[in-house]
Amino acid sequence: MRTMLHAAMVDGGVMGDRLLAGARRPSRAGVIARSIVERTRSTGGAPPPHHLRVLHNLKAAAPMLGVKPRLLFAIDWLVQFTQPQDWLPGSRPIVWPSQALQCEAMGVSVTQVKELNRRLIDAGLVVMRDSGNRRRYGRRDHEGNTVEAYGFDLSPLMERASEFEQAAAAARKLRTDMAELRRRAGAARTELKSAIAAAAEYLPADVLDAALDTLERTRPQADPYKPGPMCAYVADLEEKLRGILAHVPPADRPVVSTPMRAEIRPHQYNHQKEQQKKEAHTMRAMGEVVAVAQRLRGPEQTRRSAKEDGERTSTRITPSDLVRIAPRIGTYLPPGQPGWPEIIDAADWLRGEMGVSKAAWADACLVMGRAKAAVAVAVVSARPEGHIQVSPGAYFSGLVRRAKTGELDLARSITGLRSAAI
Repeated sequence: MRTMLHAAMVDGGVMGDRLLAGARRPSRAGVIARSIVERTRSTGGAPPPHHLRVLHNLKAAAPMLGVKPRLLFAIDWLVQFTQPQDWLPGSRPIVWPSQALQCEAMGVSVTQVKELNRRLIDAGLVVMRDSGNRRRYGRRDHEGNTVEAYGFDLSPLMERASEFEQAAAAARKLRTDMAELRRRAGAARTELKSAIAAAAEYLPADVLDAALDTLERTRPQADPYKPGPMCAYVADLEEKLRGILAHVPPADRPVVSTPMRAEIRPHQYNHQKEQQKKEAHTMRAMGEVVAVAQRLRGPEQTRRSAKEDGERTSTRITPSDLVRIAPRIGTYLPPGQPGWPEIIDAADWLRGEMGVSKAAWADACLVMGRAKAAVAVAVVSARPEGHIQVSPGAYFSGLVRRAKTGELDLARSITGLRSAAI
């Protein structure tokens, strides 16, 4: 008879259905969890940790264990029906909220609640203690201790406490490693942009194209539990950075970061006043050069020079006009009517925002002059979205190279920007 019953249970025949009538659908995970609970209770063991600590570890380890957020919400909701004495050795944390109350709290239907409870059992988080009539109920004595209870047994949480703790520690380490990868990715992208802008003229075309392709790649999702794509992305950025630095020629002389005898210099000084003095000295020197040149030139040369000066004047731009067609530079200007010293200082700040390196800015000042370099920075900042195919730093370096060969025509760019601003 028992052999026939076993066969019927295995085959799922009519006799098996009759045997399971009025009983909960069998779950191998539920039977295993219940056997672990019974075996642990019979052998005793170390004092259990606090149940809230166990719940905290479960939430932290949920992605590692494959526990979905809705299961965590259900467990959290069930735990609130327990009392502190339910978690003491020798007691069972059994709760018996009704099905209607569970549907209301979860905001789902009866069918969905049944499926949710089955998933809790399959995940080994609860054990169902069923009464003879399959109803959940319980009662406590005057001290709050459970006398009789049928419903959700939360004992598996305590039995798996060490497992949750280890998984939570592993999950925290993965999240810490991913945060470090994200920091490395951000730093590598910034350094790669600066390196391309500063060393573009030294780079072979294939090295430059490969570096730009890496910068244009979309950063992979920072999933701490799937770190492979982010690791490959960071390694690619750092490899391209090393490749660019390998093509930079050595300097003719060592760079001294701290000037000699800097300790005897004043610790504070007004940078703007010093810069204005330098600009005024330069203007006076240029005026003297022009006066001498006019005395040495003849009448015909003087007339031709005046005509050329008139043509150049038609393409000149005032500081206020520059702010109008390139409004981004205005965010770094002080209140009031700006002059060229203020424009130059603002351009120095703006080029840092755009990713133009200090070396490229210094090279531009030497080649074009400080005012014209400031205008070039403003022109780059005013370019519409999609006009610059590479980074603004590389675009600015291209302007500097054209200025060195005499091919740069900023007046044409300013005219185009004026037309667009109208």
